[in-house]
Amino acid sequence: LDHIVYFSLSINLMTIVAGNIALLVFVSSRPKSRMTYYITNLGVADLCVGIFCVLPQFIDRVLMQFYGPESLCKMKFFTQTTVSYGAAYALVVLSIDRVDAIANPLRASTSRRSE
Repeated sequence: LDHIVYFSLSINLMTIVAGNIALLVFVSSRPKSRMTYYITNLGVADLCVGIFCVLPQFIDRVLMQFYGPESLCKMKFFTQTTVSYGAAYALVVLSIDRVDAIANPLRASTSRRSE
């Protein structure tokens, strides 16, 4: 049963990292707009979730105990919580922007678009 958990966590981590790096490469080649800015922030937040939340969870499952000092353990939980909230808030801001675009379709965007 443990090897199934290890396999699923490793596949999950690889998918998160590869998918978000591909998203950032794709978005960086597009014209700058408010939407690409939000999508880029969401991609960075999801990449941080993969690195700071999924990877330590995978390591904890493999080692079965924490070998670092207590301060590092507390910092790990603080970082995981902060990154999780950041990703959730990035998604909320993206959703609010889309609701605003649907509610006010004819209002001109105040953001500048680069050529």
